[in-house]
Amino acid sequence: MVRSLYKEVKIKVNMKVKKSALLDIIIASIQAGKYPAQIAKEQKISKQKLHYYLRKLKDEGLIVKKGYGVWETNFYSNQVGHMVRGHGFMWKVKLHHHFQWKNILLKKKIPFKEQKNKTIRIIVNERKIWLGQKNIIIYEPASFFGRNSIESKKFAVLKLLKLLGVLEAKFGLSLKGKEGYTFKVRRQHYALIKNALAIQCNEAGEKIQVYNKEGLWFLVDNSYNLEEAETVHKDSAMLDNLGIQKYFNSHKDTGFQVTPSFILDYMNKANHLMIGMQKNQMIFDSNMSSHLEVLQNIGKAITELKEEIKKINGKT
Repeated sequence: MVRSLYKEVKIKVNMKVKKSALLDIIIASIQAGKYPAQIAKEQKISKQKLHYYLRKLKDEGLIVKKGYGVWETNFYSNQVGHMVRGHGFMWKVKLHHHFQWKNILLKKKIPFKEQKNKTIRIIVNERKIWLGQKNIIIYEPASFFGRNSIESKKFAVLKLLKLLGVLEAKFGLSLKGKEGYTFKVRRQHYALIKNALAIQCNEAGEKIQVYNKEGLWFLVDNSYNLEEAETVHKDSAMLDNLGIQKYFNSHKDTGFQVTPSFILDYMNKANHLMIGMQKNQMIFDSNMSSHLEVLQNIGKAITELKEEIKKINGKT
């Protein structure tokens, strides 16, 4: 009975998760300046279905209509090209007490699935949640938009705190310790929307993946049709994104003039200038030596003249 109920709920929830992800993509696409016809084509959905979703988003106050076929998001609409999409969050919440999860779930009639490693998985508010003895793992399917990765993560944390409250009410227990909830992020991705490098790569049909000794940390692809440059390292993605955002904003502020050829040309000019200064210094040093030699000769002549004058005065 529990298994069949779980399968039924799983099918419905998976459909809701896909729908939620699609709504996030629609919002991000509008944020990136794309028109409904373009969004429908990219996401392979009918115009009728897209207009249905647009009405839903409008009713929720997330988007506003500016004209025929022209929509804008209702948050930071003036920041297109500077927005960050935080997504793919995986949270690890520490448990301060030991819980008999199976007994609790059966008592509360909450559908669950037991994994091979005895971990129990449930789905709450369209989120997959794994219940362990020491920790709870929560996968967050939604995207969070902000002006930078810090703001994006702040919205994700607020969503997590709200979900933890829902779980406590559902289970009839507290997940807090003496100082509140204890959690950390196990996975996090941050993407710069409508990024200049991503646009160039996507137009050329190319992908970029950058690795260091800790693994993949930066990539450019077009999996969400949002032309994103993305930082993905589980520990440093937020700080990496801040650096990448600062890097591209700096390029934008200089009109993208500081290219490798610009730097090389500047270095060549600086090198020629240094060579010229060295030549001038050598000429100056040579002239200075000549001047010193002349001064020394004048000094000798004056000394000799004084001696001659003394001799003449002695005779008289």
